Amino acid sequence: MEFFISLHLLRKNLNFVTFKEKKMIRKLFVLFMFLPVTLFGQPGRTFTVEKLSRPVNYLSTQSCKNIFEGLILVTKDTQKPNFLVVTGKVTEEGTDEALPGVSVRIKETIIGTTTDSGGYFSINVEQGKTLVFSFVGYETKEVTVDGGIIAHRGYWDCEGSAQNSIASLQKAQELCIYGSEFDVWMTSDGVLVVHHDADIEGLKIEDTPYAQIKDFRLNNGEKLPTLEAYLQQGKKDKKTKLILELKPHSTKDKEDRATAAVVKMVEKAGVKNQTEYISFSLNICKELVRLDPKAEVAYLNGDLSPQELKALKITGIDYNLKVLQTKKHWIDEAHKLKMTVNVWTVNNEEDIQEMIDAGVDYITTDKPTVAKKMILKKP
Repeated sequence: MEFFISLHLLRKNLNFVTFKEKKMIRKLFVLFMFLPVTLFGQPGRTFTVEKLSRPVNYLSTQSCKNIFEGLILVTKDTQKPNFLVVTGKVTEEGTDEALPGVSVRIKETIIGTTTDSGGYFSINVEQGKTLVFSFVGYETKEVTVDGGIIAHRGYWDCEGSAQNSIASLQKAQELCIYGSEFDVWMTSDGVLVVHHDADIEGLKIEDTPYAQIKDFRLNNGEKLPTLEAYLQQGKKDKKTKLILELKPHSTKDKEDRATAAVVKMVEKAGVKNQTEYISFSLNICKELVRLDPKAEVAYLNGDLSPQELKALKITGIDYNLKVLQTKKHWIDEAHKLKMTVNVWTVNNEEDIQEMIDAGVDYITTDKPTVAKKMILKKP
């Protein structure tokens, strides 16, 4: 499977480099004399992690995927079942020039490696751990080794959980997967709630005041969650992405107000970098892009090509399984445009394997534990 990751490493001004870093710079000049001096001291340069071959697992990022896109190979370490072999190539953004000497270290340990003269690296990492990529003169960034699985409406197919419940988010966070998807509506008086269907006990959410539905109980006994409460739980585990689906409302005005309220609440909750947006409404997607140009926004409806969405600055396609089975060329087209590809809702093992082989970036599923095992089953 393929997955785009981002490591935006800004170069530091050498006037502010520490004595220890200056010693390292001198060592690097000795080790890599063929590197141009311009590698140091120029702000805004980045490096890319490239794919060696199709991975069966991949890395998520905790920072700004819009800066650049790269690919990385992660396979299972058969000697240590909980470990993954992470392999990749680090190149300079824009030039594709290999970067030797980049430090690749497991966070909070002394275990690590560096890229070789061709920019390649390989390291065994326990699933769920974080890799720290750093290079002298750059700001350091981190990526977390996880599965590219998204739990559909959270991990609800287990004891004590229910679809779109806070418990389903908690249980998804425990799985060490890429993210947890959930659905959002806005009530008539402007309260954002987490619920899939447009109606609750015969009351249309967008036309009903929050007070009339706030005591509705989910199948596990929880009250109807507000988006505010849901985001607070999401904030407790920053490694799990919050895949926020804003449902289409009956009018453009309602959609615009709901979109503005969602973006404002996400920012207020401090989960802006952790949240990705999806919607069946093209209007909502365009509003999200307008309000937060750096946000990850994917379109769900399946009727537009990646090229058409790219023109609207939408960053990904998130299409039904049947759409991508019949239009597999859209997967490659999206990747060439540096867009992400998600597929939903994939529960059958045969279909999961088909989408793994097709190279999608994410699989949204009601069976996240099954999908995760399948991604990790091949050495």
